[in-house]
Amino acid sequence: SLVIKPELFKLKHLKSLTFFNCFVSPITLAKEDWINLGSNLESLEFRSNPGLIGGLPETIGSLTKLKSLVVLENGFNGKVPASLCNLTRLQRLVLAGNLFTGTIPDCFNGFKDLLILDLSRNLFSGTLPLSIGEMVSLLKLDLSNNQIEGELPQELGVLKNLTLLDLRNNIISGGLFEIIVKIRSLTDLVLSGNPMGSDDDDMMGIK
Repeated sequence: SLVIKPELFKLKHLKSLTFFNCFVSPITLAKEDWINLGSNLESLEFRSNPGLIGGLPETIGSLTKLKSLVVLENGFNGKVPASLCNLTRLQRLVLAGNLFTGTIPDCFNGFKDLLILDLSRNLFSGTLPLSIGEMVSLLKLDLSNNQIEGELPQELGVLKNLTLLDLRNNIISGGLFEIIVKIRSLTDLVLSGNPMGSDDDDMMGIK
């Protein structure tokens, strides 16, 4: 497995940093050093690193120039740090295929440029935050294979540019079809594996 040396964080002109299949043996990320890359870094990716365990460092939230944060198929766990709410320039946020738990942070009101949000294949629970409707530029929303429950917030219907909505394999119980009739831009809608309520059945013409 790769070992991240302190010298990496002295590369203050770095704009893109990717770790793909680098960590097999268990390792946690340093917490204090990421702030040193905050002046220029626009893309940060951790892909296919089963040895990356523990939580995402809170200091990743200091990388406020980031336009793309991809944390895909690693061993990260625990709650998503609240500091990620500072990354309001993001156009792509992917946290899929990890072991993140807790509720989805309610801080999307500042994410006006976000195009892709993929939180699939984690252990997120609770209801969706109301601020999810504030991501007015969003094209793709993938929340599949979590433990999200309850009715969907009507604020989702504001996402007029959304083309993909994937909610499969959660515990969503209703409110869906009042929303999707408002999103005329949808081309891909995946709902399987949810205990949809009778009101939604009626709107689908199911008796």
